[in-house]
Amino acid sequence: MIIRQFSMIAVLSCAIFLTSSCSGDENIEQVTNDELVDNVSTSEENEVEISSENDESELSEEELLKNKFKDFYNNYPSDRYLVAVEDVVLENYFILDVRSNNDWAQGHLAESINIPRPELGERMNEIPEYQPILVVCNTGQSAAQTAGILNFVGFDAQSLSGGYQGWLHSQDLIDGLFVFELEAYMNDNSSVQFIDIRERNEFNDYHIDGFTNIPLSELDERAYELDSSKEVVLVCRTINRSKQAALSLKESGFETVRHVVGISGGMVGWEELQ
Repeated sequence: MIIRQFSMIAVLSCAIFLTSSCSGDENIEQVTNDELVDNVSTSEENEVEISSENDESELSEEELLKNKFKDFYNNYPSDRYLVAVEDVVLENYFILDVRSNNDWAQGHLAESINIPRPELGERMNEIPEYQPILVVCNTGQSAAQTAGILNFVGFDAQSLSGGYQGWLHSQDLIDGLFVFELEAYMNDNSSVQFIDIRERNEFNDYHIDGFTNIPLSELDERAYELDSSKEVVLVCRTINRSKQAALSLKESGFETVRHVVGISGGMVGWEELQ
């Protein structure tokens, strides 16, 4: 077993192979060798563990890395590292948005960090080493490719199926109730079922009077406690878990499901109004 030190420029040169090997309907920013050199001139070297038996030690660093990456990518189980919108719990991830600064500024997932793909080399140190990473782009292709590179160098990365556009489409399927409307709505609608789907410790720390706690992790087994013919309003810390819970209830046959939204959304937005 040989531990080789690969510079970040060598690692990210894999992106050139990867983008040339894939096609799709998303406009992908091509990263040239010159741009990579500029981006990673001050980057620290990453350690990549490589097993070697015979003549691999005779190959150059670049040749060895390219061969390893091709083997890795050709056997890459893409579906294993792809997470559907309805299955993702955003708060479990470090959310890495690899779109351009302009695209990110026009709209993005809450608490996502924007590192445009061409800047990945020089900003690799901003990505946590021991936290699951969710990579997001516009439609999912660039994110899947970036997740492959990150997994190759040792991160635990997945990509969001359908990208940010898929996420927006899922939002359209669920009605929102603005947080500033919530108090009046609760006073005027006594038959509505108000459910806080945060975990118990979060609910015990602080909650809105009138809400019942059914954590998202228990929702499937406790959905029978709710009347599917009556409206359900869901709240979480921001909007991520409540959106996922709303999609789940809609798929289970609940007729009217809404979740609390806003600039901050959820309990964060509620506290800001108090």
